[in-house]
Amino acid sequence: MSKYRVLLDEKLEHHARTLLIDAGIKTDVVRLTTGNLIRLLQANPYDALIVRESVQIPLEVMEAVPLSLKIIGVLGDSPRNVNLMEATACGIVVKITEYGNTFEAANLGKRLMVLLLSESFQQQQGKKATVIQDLAAPLTQEYSGFELADKTVGLIGCGRVAQALALMIQPHCARVLGFDNNPRAVYEEFHHPDPLLRPVIEYCQFEEVVTRADIISIHTSGEEQVFLLDKVFDSPRKPFIINTARDAVINEATMFAALREGRIRGAALTLPRSDLKSGEYPEGIKPFLDLGNVLVAPTQGKPVADAHKKNVKRLASAVADFLLKGDMSLAANPPELFGGATDWRYPYSVHTRRVALRLSL
Repeated sequence: MSKYRVLLDEKLEHHARTLLIDAGIKTDVVRLTTGNLIRLLQANPYDALIVRESVQIPLEVMEAVPLSLKIIGVLGDSPRNVNLMEATACGIVVKITEYGNTFEAANLGKRLMVLLLSESFQQQQGKKATVIQDLAAPLTQEYSGFELADKTVGLIGCGRVAQALALMIQPHCARVLGFDNNPRAVYEEFHHPDPLLRPVIEYCQFEEVVTRADIISIHTSGEEQVFLLDKVFDSPRKPFIINTARDAVINEATMFAALREGRIRGAALTLPRSDLKSGEYPEGIKPFLDLGNVLVAPTQGKPVADAHKKNVKRLASAVADFLLKGDMSLAANPPELFGGATDWRYPYSVHTRRVALRLSL
């Protein structure tokens, strides 16, 4: 057993505790809340803390144990429950499960945009729908890299996936428009922490996104059908439509009519890999297979339970690797702030706009 000791959130025990113990790290499991953190950390000299994103870690918690606590692991795609500047000032490394499924889903949206706009896909017009079994497979024809250069991209739903996608495509397209039916929640989660940072997405009304965008990507949640009325498909720009949302957000009959009549130029839909392999498509999707301006691709990302298990194990391993080897994988604050070995792996998170701003202030 090593000299290190970890305080682990009870809700993460199932997938993390065995891994930490196998690494020789003593692990105490407690149902952690913001209220009991100071008492627990002062009662024992813990070297690491692993919590859920919902557990807030204020400055007083970090100042209470400045000599013992070396690292905080947060199960989430950004350190929104801990201030990086304050943690760095206290000499504490913060590690997160960077993006996870959010990044995979956003990357899928970006690739589908390029595929829809590519010359190779345009040459398929008039034939059957294009079905892609594996998006990671080598492309049969090269792409120019300028498919998005003069395009306006519209995002319906501006949550985590849409925010990540906007950061990916903004340097390559003309502009990114977005609509969300809960703008206050979007502001509080993504823009309130950094009020001086200009959003990548230009927020506007739903009608503006539909009429001004060349390509529209849907990232809503719930069962609300966002394209319910025929007038939505009457934009003079005749946009491409991408739907990577897993819920029934599109009126399939209305969209099929718009595609067949040329009121939208093309569409990309995603289905579970099992459906693509078996060829047993849902009844609502079957008519689309006879349209040459349709692209069908496998849904990216894993079910919630699988993603949770994977991310808990990644975080526990990253915390153990830091304690035992000084490894900075998944760290949200850069290693040069702490000194040490020059071969530490540089964290991806520091390249995100939010983290970069905080570190520069």
